[in-house]
Amino acid sequence: MTFVTFSLSVFLSVTYGKNKEWTGTIIDAHSQYGCKTDVEDIIYAIQNFRVNKTLFSARGGCYKKETPIESQMRILNLVRDLNGKGGFLISTKIGGLRHSGIENEKAGLKWLSINDKEFHKQAVGFGEIVVQHADHFHEELTVDGIQSDLESFRIQRAISIILKRKKPVILHLELNDSEDSSAKILYQLKRLLRENPDRKFILIHMAQATVLEARSLIEDFSNIYFLTSRTNALQVIGRIKKKRRGDVTQFGWINFFNSPQENAPYKGWFKEYLSSMMWKIKWRKLLERYPDRFIFAMDNVFNKHWKAKRYKREIRIWRKAFSLLPREIAMKIACENANKMWKLNVVCLAKQN
Repeated sequence: MTFVTFSLSVFLSVTYGKNKEWTGTIIDAHSQYGCKTDVEDIIYAIQNFRVNKTLFSARGGCYKKETPIESQMRILNLVRDLNGKGGFLISTKIGGLRHSGIENEKAGLKWLSINDKEFHKQAVGFGEIVVQHADHFHEELTVDGIQSDLESFRIQRAISIILKRKKPVILHLELNDSEDSSAKILYQLKRLLRENPDRKFILIHMAQATVLEARSLIEDFSNIYFLTSRTNALQVIGRIKKKRRGDVTQFGWINFFNSPQENAPYKGWFKEYLSSMMWKIKWRKLLERYPDRFIFAMDNVFNKHWKAKRYKREIRIWRKAFSLLPREIAMKIACENANKMWKLNVVCLAKQN
């Protein structure tokens, strides 16, 4: 006779996974609204695809159309229009801090200081600080990348402004796309975490970390967290399309789940993929072991991200993903952790009508 044993977490994942789709509360902890995006697309997506709250930061690239103050006001007005479904993150990028060069650094830090003083009472926190970012040369964006580090004056100053407000610091690191400097960045990150043990630091896009890198940070530091943005099949498909076109962009996103079909994208690929989608075992085990450290986010940036078809697909992927986790863990990642981190007063439910 052959005996088969299962861990409790696997058993719970399997049994809860019988549900076709997670219907619980969802908070998107970081997305962006640019001046070229149709606000009606944003409002439609949020209101029709059951995302209970979205935290918004202003995209850069609007300096020819509006001042940095006007960019922040645009976000604040959107949040008000969403009637409780939006939250305001002060953007750290507008004004110049997203770009290389000493003049951009001076202007960016000046505007971050001004925006902090002007808007901190209306904001729940701050958007990402871009430390590393690949070049972008494609139809949606043409901009040089940035390769700073965590001990540069601009990054240290931006972090200090946020820490003074006792808000979590979101860092944009790209360990894969900036692989040649990843060891240095990880060393600096660990020093930053040690020097600020009572402050919370969050890595957007998982920092493109491996399972081993993420686990090491979590086990060594109690003040590190991860946003789950850019970690699914849609980024894999996007990478395929962009490589075919010869675009220059990030190609180092990780994927929590099984890969799309080999010949995707094709008509009907998404439906087929969703029916067989599953967590990669190592990632699922890490999230199940440390569920308090992971926070759901989409980081919608470009116009296409807010279009109904794309937005709905992203949400369906994550509702399927949450259905494959134990209920208590799904609730933490989908809602409870963001709710606690930014003090949002959202009622987190495992099931909604």
